[in-house]
Amino acid sequence: MLIDGLDAPCALMGENMAHTCQYGGLSGLILNGRCRDYAEIRDLELPVFAKGPAMRLKKGFLCFSHYNVPLNMASAHVNPGDYILGDMDGVLVFPAVCAEEIMYQTEMIVEVEKEMEQAIRERWPIFKIKEIARKKSLPRK
Repeated sequence: MLIDGLDAPCALMGENMAHTCQYGGLSGLILNGRCRDYAEIRDLELPVFAKGPAMRLKKGFLCFSHYNVPLNMASAHVNPGDYILGDMDGVLVFPAVCAEEIMYQTEMIVEVEKEMEQAIRERWPIFKIKEIARKKSLPRK
């Protein structure tokens, strides 16, 4: 689920809302804003991506307005049905029609990076490691 706080100066959610989302079956949350109870939320099995912690409550700042609509968040245009993947390095958004190609590229890059790590471990010359890295940009066969 994506929640756009429109730069409100308050927390968009706290631990209880995160529990509601987790036990309600959501697989993750992305907040364009901050959240309370940051330490507790961080330890949940529900991934939550936010701008950081905040103490100020949302009462008087936010109200529910729309759902299942296109959003622009952090320079990304997100449509209902898009795929959203996130990890410690950031969040990626892409249309469902691109999912197969993205999965292929992801799996291929993982394999190339394993090969690179092996070459680095064995102290191969840098030009050989660069040859392996070039495989990342090869077109799909």
